[in-house]
Amino acid sequence: VHPWTQNNKTIDKSMRYLDLAAGFHEPTRSYYLLRRDCYKFLEQPEKVKEMESLRRNMPDSTVFDHFLTGQRAAKGLEAAILDYEKALDLQPDNFRTLFFLAYRLDELGRTEEAVQAYRGCLALQPDNQPTMHNLVMKLDQLGRHAEAMRVANRAVLVRPEAEESWLARGKANLKQGKLEHALHDLNKAMEFGDKHLALILQNRSIVYRGLKRYDMALKDDNKAIELAPKTSALYFNRGTTFQRLGQLNRAIDDFTKAVELNPKSIEAIDGRAHCYFEQEDYDKAVADLERALEINPKQAGLHSNRAILYQKLAQFDHAISAAKNAIELDPKNVNGYVNLAAIYAFCQDVTYRNPKLALEFATKAIELDPNDSYAQYWLGVAQLRSGNFKGAIQTLKAAVEGFEEDDMRAEGFCYLTQSHWELDEREQAVHWYERAIDLMSDEAEEMTDDTERVLAETQAMMNIRSERADSTDKKPETP
Repeated sequence: VHPWTQNNKTIDKSMRYLDLAAGFHEPTRSYYLLRRDCYKFLEQPEKVKEMESLRRNMPDSTVFDHFLTGQRAAKGLEAAILDYEKALDLQPDNFRTLFFLAYRLDELGRTEEAVQAYRGCLALQPDNQPTMHNLVMKLDQLGRHAEAMRVANRAVLVRPEAEESWLARGKANLKQGKLEHALHDLNKAMEFGDKHLALILQNRSIVYRGLKRYDMALKDDNKAIELAPKTSALYFNRGTTFQRLGQLNRAIDDFTKAVELNPKSIEAIDGRAHCYFEQEDYDKAVADLERALEINPKQAGLHSNRAILYQKLAQFDHAISAAKNAIELDPKNVNGYVNLAAIYAFCQDVTYRNPKLALEFATKAIELDPNDSYAQYWLGVAQLRSGNFKGAIQTLKAAVEGFEEDDMRAEGFCYLTQSHWELDEREQAVHWYERAIDLMSDEAEEMTDDTERVLAETQAMMNIRSERADSTDKKPETP
C-alpha cells in the first residue's frame, strides 16, 4: 500500500506492511524510501532524516530502487531518466522500466530516443498495445508515416478486438490525411470498448472537420467534453470546430477554457490568436503570440504566424525577420517560405517588392509541399511580376481551385485578368475579370483591403473607373 494515497488509514496500513516486510528480509533502499514518505505525511521530520540517512548508506541498490526513485522524480525528468537507466543497467530486459524511460524521454522532447526505447519494449513484448500505440504517434511526429502505418497494422492484426489497436491505426490514417480510412478505424474502436472513448471522439471530430461535416464534429466535441470536462485538449478541439464555423466568440471562449486548464497549451493560445486576428483585434493577437513564444520560443509555426500578423500591421521588416526565424528554426517550414514570397510579391509598400526573391521562396515552398495552394498562388503572382505571363496563368489557375475563401479566389481571378491582359488576350482577361466581380459584388462591403488593392490595380491596368459602385456593376466591353 503506497503512502502517497494521502490519508491516515492507508499510512497506518503502509507502516504495518513495512513492518511485516522487515520481518522477512533485510530492509532495502526502497523500504527506507517508503517509510520516509510515511513519516513525511505524519510530519515527523527527525524520522524523515533518519530514514534518508539509512537509505543513503545502503551499500547496494536494486532495479526496483532505481525504478521507484525514477517514478518519484516528478520535479526532474532528467533525474528520473538517470534512475531508469541505472535500473536498466542492472536488468536490461525490464519492460516496465524501459517503457517509462521512453515515456519520460518523450516528455523531454527527445523523440528519437523515445522511439528507440519503444522499439526496445516491443522486442521484449512484441504484442504490447500501449507501446505500439505510443510508437505510432512518435513515428508520425517524426514524419515516418509508412513505418507508423506498419506498426498500426500490426496492432490491429495482433489484437483486432482491442479498441487501442483501431485507435492507433485511426490516428495514423488521420495523420496521413486518409480521412475515410481514419473514420472507419475510429468507428471500429468504439465497437470494442469505451476505455478511451473521449480520445476516440476527439480524433473523430478532427476527421469530421476535415470532411467538412461540422455538425458531426461538434456533436463529438460536446460528448467528449461531457466525458472528460477537465481535459484542456478537448476544449481546444471544440474551439477549432467553432472557428471553422465562423463562430469566433464561442471559439475564443473554448480556447480560453483550454488555457485555464493548461496555461502552457500553446495550441490553444495560438488558436485564440487566430480568432483575434480574424476579428481584426490585432493587439490581442500579438499578445497571445508573444505569450506562446515565451512558452516555446523555438516553435517555428509561431514565428510564421507572427510574420502574417506583422504584414497586417504593415511592419514589414518585422514580418520578414519573423518569417526568416521560422525557416532558421525549421528549414522545412513551408509557411515561412510562403510568407516571404507573399511579402516580396505583393507588399503594399512597393519598395519591398522583389520578384526574384518571391520566385525563389515560392519555389522552395512548392518543393517542400507541391500541393500547397498558397505557395502556388504566390509563385503565380511572382511569375506575373517577373513578366512570365503564360507561366503565371498556368500556376494561378491551379492555385485558385484550392481556395475556399472568396477573397483569395477573387484576387486570383484579378491576377489572371492581368496576365491575359499583358498577353493582349482581351477576351480571356474579361472572362476572369467578370468572375472576380461576380464574387465581389454580393459582398462588396466585406472586401478586404488586400482584395480592394488588387482590384484597383487590375482596373487601372484595364482603364476602368475604380469607384466601388461602378466596379461592382460595370463590366468592360471586349475591345
